[in-house]
Amino acid sequence: MTKKIDLDCDAIAALYTSGKSANEIGDIFDVSNVTILKRLKAHGVNIRDRFNCKMPPHGLDYANATYRNAKWLQYQYHELGLTQDEIAKLCDTNFGVIASWMRRLDVRRRTITESAATRANHVEMTNYFENFLSGLLMGDGYMDSRSNITAFYSHADKHKHYIKCLRKEFDLFGVERTGKIRERDTIVFGCPSRAYDFYTKSYVEFLPLYKKWYVNRKKIVPQDLFLNRTVCLNWYIGDGCLSNHPSGNSSISLFTNSFSKKDVLLLINKLAEIEILATRQSSRNTIRISTRSTPKFLDYIGPCPEEIWQCYGYKWDLTRSKAQWEAEFAHA
Repeated sequence: MTKKIDLDCDAIAALYTSGKSANEIGDIFDVSNVTILKRLKAHGVNIRDRFNCKMPPHGLDYANATYRNAKWLQYQYHELGLTQDEIAKLCDTNFGVIASWMRRLDVRRRTITESAATRANHVEMTNYFENFLSGLLMGDGYMDSRSNITAFYSHADKHKHYIKCLRKEFDLFGVERTGKIRERDTIVFGCPSRAYDFYTKSYVEFLPLYKKWYVNRKKIVPQDLFLNRTVCLNWYIGDGCLSNHPSGNSSISLFTNSFSKKDVLLLINKLAEIEILATRQSSRNTIRISTRSTPKFLDYIGPCPEEIWQCYGYKWDLTRSKAQWEAEFAHA
């Protein structure tokens, strides 16, 4: 004789009355939905018509909240993004029944790409976040895609502290990362160096930005790039260098070596649009901001962010060389 499973019927009844389905309650107690329904009936609980789901969507009468109703099914599947299996569990039925009624009611099934996008990671791509990413991509930021619906972001820098700060920024935007900060050896201008990097998870909203910034996996400068304070600040932090001359004249170099000559000339024109005078240094394909525009550029992007001052504060100091600044402040 099979031993009867000991279940808390009061708890089951409370969960069912609150709107949970028999399938969901069965998952909680690790038993089948049939067992749950039997216990509910024995406990005197009125069982909902299985064609009516646990809770009707806003704006629909309870009587219409059924997988036999095309509008309801459309709402659950396309607007809420539930899968057919999830709808089946919601209604205490099975996948086949939902699939059958979707065909009868002519509710269009998602394509493979749409289904993958529903399960993929999403993030809110605000204008500020896009400008933030664009500034990073002007420097050492990197994007790549390993699917036709998502892309990911990664960043490398010689300062581990800066990478930690950058990761916190991504956390604030709701972007999750994969793994820990990595430490690796690299070569910078022919000299051995050490770099730290991190990777984000892949996001649907990153793909348009990836397609905008990369052609055949090579980074380009988008024609419609708009230079504002956020873009310029992150560009300067990543790839800018301040040179102080003994005469007192300072200038800024932006290391655009990886871009084409056409892209560099485009950036010079865009800097001119914000009244920053710059020229192309043909020997290394970099940009030099004139001594007259250097203080103006620094004023435009604002002060060095306090949290990274110990790493990059020297880029704002017009009175000291990088070596002098690091000797006095870097380890303070």
